[in-house]
Amino acid sequence: MIEARIIPKSSCSTIEIVYKKSEGITHNQQIVGVDLGVNNLMAVTKNQTGVSPFLIKCRPLKAINTSSNKQRSCLQYQLKTNHNKTNYHRSKNNSQTKLSSRKLSPYSK
Repeated sequence: MIEARIIPKSSCSTIEIVYKKSEGITHNQQIVGVDLGVNNLMAVTKNQTGVSPFLIKCRPLKAINTSSNKQRSCLQYQLKTNHNKTNYHRSKNNSQTKLSSRKLSPYSK
C-alpha cells in the first residue's frame, strides 16, 4: 500500500487506497489480504506464520458520523425556523409602517 486517503463529501466520506500491483510469481513472498466492511472497517491478515490477523473497527467512526449528522440537522432546523421568524417579523413591521406613515386628510372618504 502506497497511501490511504479519506475524502469528505457533502453527505458521506470516501476512502481511497492506493497501491502498486506487482506481477509475477508469489513463491515465498509475504501477502496481505484486506477485507473492507461496514462494522469493521478492515480485516487484515498475512500469509506469514506467527502473525495474527487484526481488525480495524468502524463503529467509533460511525458513531462520530451519526453524531455530526444529528448536530448538522439540528442546526439546519434552527437556521430555517429563525429565518422564517425573521421574515414574519419583517413583513409584519413593514405592514405596520406603511399603515402608520399614511396621512389621512379630513376630506378623504
